[in-house]
Amino acid sequence: MSLYFETASLPAPAAPNRTDVACFIGFIARRRGVPLPATVREELRLGGWVQGPWRQGEDALQSLENLPVTVESWEAFARLFAWEARALKPDQAADAGDTCTTYMGAAVRSFFARGGKRAVIVRVGDPWPYLESSVRRTVRRRERLVRLVPDFADRSMPAHPFDPTDPRTWRGVYHLYGLREASLLCLPDLPDACAVEPAAPQSSVAR
Repeated sequence: MSLYFETASLPAPAAPNRTDVACFIGFIARRRGVPLPATVREELRLGGWVQGPWRQGEDALQSLENLPVTVESWEAFARLFAWEARALKPDQAADAGDTCTTYMGAAVRSFFARGGKRAVIVRVGDPWPYLESSVRRTVRRRERLVRLVPDFADRSMPAHPFDPTDPRTWRGVYHLYGLREASLLCLPDLPDACAVEPAAPQSSVAR
């Protein structure tokens, strides 16, 4: 059992001229057993996601799926999201057997390690197994791309209903309509979603 202490303060007000704020959109699991912190709930409330006209149910709030969540440190991100729990093999639960780091986790950690000050996280779903077959990747590719970039994944298919003035229709990159201070967009899972085969895993061998 872990005990965390959290300062009861919200992120500073948005500053459109900042250049150290990045928006990360991708696939990562919500960390199990960790309730929604009061500061995150209050941020979502102020954004209209809790009691506003585009409010979400409690299950949606707890899952943080397609909701913009601001974190100002790697530790805050790691408490909310299971960055290290991507299943390695198909038909394997992420909490059983071999796992690997998510692309989202690696990108956010690098961002803060290199001096980033604030990250807006938009979780669009759980990561798929790293060693997924090429057939399965092909079958699921459009579905995954639609979650990241809804309007551009496949022009031949009907797009998700979208209204830039209605946050209830925002999915993936559409959240940028409501993020005034984000100066950088990062889609860490995009290359893997488009890949036919996963990249060969790297390993170190003692000599």
